[in-house]
Amino acid sequence: MNESTRKKRIPVPVMFWALLLLLAAAFLSMHCEHEPDRSMKQASYDSTKRVRYGLVLENPTNRAVHNAVLWIYAPMKRTATQKCMDLKASREFKRIHDELGHQILRFRFPIVPPFGAKQVNIRAELAVAKMHQPLPREEPEAWLDPDPFVQSSSEPIVSLATQLKADTDKETARNIWNWVGKEIAYSGYTARERGALQALSQRKGDCTEFADLYAALARACVLPTRVVSGFVRDGNGTLRRSMHHNWAQSYFGDGWRLADPQKKVFDSRRSNYVAFSLLGGGDRPIPRGRLYKVRGKGLETRMK
Repeated sequence: MNESTRKKRIPVPVMFWALLLLLAAAFLSMHCEHEPDRSMKQASYDSTKRVRYGLVLENPTNRAVHNAVLWIYAPMKRTATQKCMDLKASREFKRIHDELGHQILRFRFPIVPPFGAKQVNIRAELAVAKMHQPLPREEPEAWLDPDPFVQSSSEPIVSLATQLKADTDKETARNIWNWVGKEIAYSGYTARERGALQALSQRKGDCTEFADLYAALARACVLPTRVVSGFVRDGNGTLRRSMHHNWAQSYFGDGWRLADPQKKVFDSRRSNYVAFSLLGGGDRPIPRGRLYKVRGKGLETRMK
């Protein structure tokens, strides 16, 4: 063998490791191609929904306010019936995410002049589904525990829940939804959340109390249930304050199902509901049940 041939020979160990790397790369490629996230593969959205909403930040004082901050919810990144595809705002913002799918937009205002105002306009494009879709990470058991407004372990709640429990989760959910819708009177909107026990004892409340009581009874029946805050609107367009609403979702069958005893909707009209937040389930900069929060002495905020 001549000198030139000897120089071209590749040592056996190098060939072995190169071949091993090629085989590993081929395996990973096949795995990624043929075994995608099953929940994503199965998800199917029927149409697109475009919504917009806005807030006005006002300074009614004769003093300038410096370094003001506004936090506001955007539609949830993904739920069983919606997926946020695009999000735009009239001002620069920082987006805050969490593991539950919340999206909070943080706006900073270096100065709000005396008697001045700042506006924020937000547009969202959503993929919406007529039927519930699977989610990548389902942990329904996290929504079984009582909380200060969903008192599912209290004796009056447990006693009534026992009477409403049926042979299947869906029948149980429907019994609870039907009872709350018939027995609780709508009292009109109140800013303060009063909770399930007060709704049960007084037999009245606004949409939040309807949802809280439904959730408490469902959890007492070991049916994972959460309270959702958002807007109800048919089709595209502006989300107005009067459309703001709270409802519930129960987990049975193979996903989260809508239950709205105040509006008499059960597992239907899903594309009308735009979820912005879940009441409970972690710490966030915006108080429970609120759409936004402002930091700045004397500042006032209203929805356009």
